[in-house]
Amino acid sequence: MSSSKKLFQDGVKAFREKRYEDAVDHFTKCIESDGNVCVYDSRAAAYEQLGRLREALADTRKSMFKYERCIQMIQVARKRLSPSDASYARKIQELSRLECAAREAQLEADRARRARVDPLAKLPLELLVEICKIAIDDMDVERPSHFAVVLGSVCRSLRELVHQTPYFWQSLALSDRFLARKSAFWLDRLAERPLYSLNLVDIGLASLPRLKSFLAATRPASWKHLRIQGSDGGAYEVYKIVQTLEMRLHSFSVVCPPQVSETTSIGVYDPNTILEHIAPASESQPPGYCMRGISLHVGTIKMSCAALTHITHLELCMNKLVSSQSEPLFYVLRAVPNLHSLVLRPHNVFANNQHPDLPILPDLQNTPVLRLESLQVLRIGTIGPLQSLTTLQFPNLQVLDLAQLPNTKPPAILLGYLVDASPDDRPPIREIRLTRVAIRPPLLKRVLETFSDTLESLEVSSCSALDQDVLESLSRPTPTNNLLCPRLCDVNFSGTDELRAGSLVRLIKARLEGAPGSPRAIRNVIVDACPNIDAEALPWIRANVTGTLSCVYKTRVEAKARRRDRYI
Repeated sequence: MSSSKKLFQDGVKAFREKRYEDAVDHFTKCIESDGNVCVYDSRAAAYEQLGRLREALADTRKSMFKYERCIQMIQVARKRLSPSDASYARKIQELSRLECAAREAQLEADRARRARVDPLAKLPLELLVEICKIAIDDMDVERPSHFAVVLGSVCRSLRELVHQTPYFWQSLALSDRFLARKSAFWLDRLAERPLYSLNLVDIGLASLPRLKSFLAATRPASWKHLRIQGSDGGAYEVYKIVQTLEMRLHSFSVVCPPQVSETTSIGVYDPNTILEHIAPASESQPPGYCMRGISLHVGTIKMSCAALTHITHLELCMNKLVSSQSEPLFYVLRAVPNLHSLVLRPHNVFANNQHPDLPILPDLQNTPVLRLESLQVLRIGTIGPLQSLTTLQFPNLQVLDLAQLPNTKPPAILLGYLVDASPDDRPPIREIRLTRVAIRPPLLKRVLETFSDTLESLEVSSCSALDQDVLESLSRPTPTNNLLCPRLCDVNFSGTDELRAGSLVRLIKARLEGAPGSPRAIRNVIVDACPNIDAEALPWIRANVTGTLSCVYKTRVEAKARRRDRYI
């Protein structure tokens, strides 16, 4: 048995025994021994198991394109030869001989590949395409184009399949760089099929005419997701172009960098005009499976509608809101009754700008209770005082996220809606996040007691609400009560000066395997900017959490400033 073959078999044996580092070593020695291109795919598989995806992709490409690149380089070398060179004829003969040898080797490799059992040859192409469609549909929310890239790097037949299947090219992120070349290439790959998802990033004013013609050629009526991202002026010009198109979207997003002040905002965005391009929810699908979303991270938003029908996900982050009501939270909750997820985070605390020409919503004074059956995620930040006497009910709320509420009244009112609800209307909250919120420790403890049976993730950062009583209730069961929040597995207590390492250790120890009541073990712990956490306790904490531990005492900028102070 030749040494290279033995090295290859040793690599296969190590791979089967899950000794991937040894497998890589054996395959590398085999390649160095005889340069067999067929070993590259085996080493790529070992690299993939080790998580070294860059090396795996490089080996995959080597095994797929070796002879093609050789022939291309020979053709380039032939063009660079000068006929006036005395050795021109001899070099041409040598290049021709090399090209013939490369083509024969390529044919031999193709014959060997076809001689092996190819799973794709047994699978009808139509069925494979349907399988890939299902996979892309499932991954649509998380960048589906990555699936096509990975699939096209597996082997030559799958690469050809990806290139010849327009469905794989229906998601596109287009920027100002190489816009003309990329748009023409994508239209060729689409083969007159429509786009499914489009992301327009930093499109310059000079590229708008070419962009307009490209968008018209991609059949906008079939788009499902559209995202516009860029500077305030550029994004608004693109927004005006897409407003002229006939679209039936499932989600629409505009993301601009935060503005310095209200006066710097160039465009005004109206969800009512966007609503015209959102497709109605399908009656054949259950309500929870039909997402229709609008996301606006812009300078100024004008609410000119009494209701945003069939919108299930709404995200509004702005400097200025112009509407007919004085309180943005109650306005939005009344205008969008079918919400599943609401994110309302102005960039600064403001009194809403009332506009006399906008339609006025019905008065909430005659509505003592506003019940939102579908709302599951509520994220609120930087809102002003709440003056409405209407009580809000969220019977199915699962995620509550409050941030940047320096006044004690808004968080007390919002949390009061939840803890004071009747047992039948009490939501199954599994995640609570409080960041820079003015909340008192007794109210926080009451919230934890109310949702003790369902709470899985808790963040209380920069709030000064984690006193010793709250921490002890999470760490030690009393004779009359079980451990508070037994399902808790993720905690974030960043920016808490009063937090000590002993309290954190007791919290983790009370939830280890074998603890009374069989609570869940703590998975992730974040205690950044907690100066009273002793460094000596960190190794024990890191060893007894199943996930990650983060304990950053200072940011990099603060640490540099501290070092400079030592020499002043």
